[in-house]
Amino acid sequence: MTRIDEKLAQGGTLLLDGAIGTELQRRGVPMDDDAWCGRANLSHPDAVRDMHRDYIAAGADIITTNTFGTNRYTLEPAGLADRFEEINSAAVSLARKARDDAGRDVALAGSMSTMPPLAHVDETPSAEAAADDYRRLAETLAEGGCDVILCEMMMTAGHAEACVDAARATGLPVWVGFSVHEKAGRMITFPNERSMEGPSSTPLREADRKRQPFIPFAERVMANGGAAAGIMHSEVEDTAPGLDALKTVWSGPLLAYAHSGTFTPPDWTFRGVIEPAPYAEAAAGWITEQGVQIVGGCCGLTPDHIRALKERLN
Repeated sequence: MTRIDEKLAQGGTLLLDGAIGTELQRRGVPMDDDAWCGRANLSHPDAVRDMHRDYIAAGADIITTNTFGTNRYTLEPAGLADRFEEINSAAVSLARKARDDAGRDVALAGSMSTMPPLAHVDETPSAEAAADDYRRLAETLAEGGCDVILCEMMMTAGHAEACVDAARATGLPVWVGFSVHEKAGRMITFPNERSMEGPSSTPLREADRKRQPFIPFAERVMANGGAAAGIMHSEVEDTAPGLDALKTVWSGPLLAYAHSGTFTPPDWTFRGVIEPAPYAEAAAGWITEQGVQIVGGCCGLTPDHIRALKERLN
C-alpha cells in the first residue's frame, strides 16, 4: 500500500479491476439465490482464481476479493453460515494465488457490502444485529492479507455505517463506494435499515437542494474519515453527478466504477452492456472532470473493459 498511497498523494491514477460476481456468471459459474457469487469460492475456485489473473493481465493495479456476498447473515439462508471462515479465507487465498502467479505487484482489496440474502430480503437483520457479522468479515479479510478494505454499494442506512466502522477497526485503509441508482428518473436514496427496498427517492440531476437525502448520508458514513470514497455500482451517466454531489462533503481521493446491464436476482442481464471503448472514454472524463484517482468497472464489465481503460489511460 505504500506505493499506492504515494501515487494517490502525487495525484496519480490507479486502475481497479472490473466486475466480480457478474464476471463469474459470464464464465458459467451459477449464482446462488441468496449468496449470489459467494458460494463460488468453494464450488468454482479455479474460475475465481482465473478471473483475478485475467484482470491483472488486463492491467489492474488492485484486484477485489470475491466477498461481496459473504456476510454471515447472507450465507445463512444459503445454508453456508457454518462455512463463513472457509469461504472468506478461500476468497483472499485465491486472489493472492492469482497475484503470485502473475508475478506483478498488485494490491488486494477486501470487498465488504451490505447485500441482503437475495431471496430472503425480509430476513435481513438490523444494523445492530449485523454489526458483529461485519466485524468478523473485516477481521477475516485483514488477517488473510488484504491491503485495503473496500466497502461497496453503501446505500442502506445503519448498515453502511456499521460496515464502514468495522472496516476502520482493522487499521487498514478503507475505501467507500456509494451507489446512486435511479428508478424511473429518480434516485433511490437510503431506505430503512432492514432491507434494500424503500420508497424514499429524490431527483439526482436537479438542484443541489434536491440531492440532500444523499449528501447527509455520505457525510455521516465518512464522518470518521477514510482513505478514499466515490461512486460505484451506478449507471455510467449517473456516476459524474454522483461524484459532484459527494465532493460537497468529501475532499479526499475519489474512486469511480460504474455498472452496465440489469440485475434479475440472482443473475445479471448483459443486454445493452456498454462497449469497452465508450466506457473507457466515460471513465477518462471522471478523471479529468471530477478528479477521480481510482477507476475500474462494476457489474457487467469485463477484463476487456479494464484493458481498454488501461490503454486509454496510457
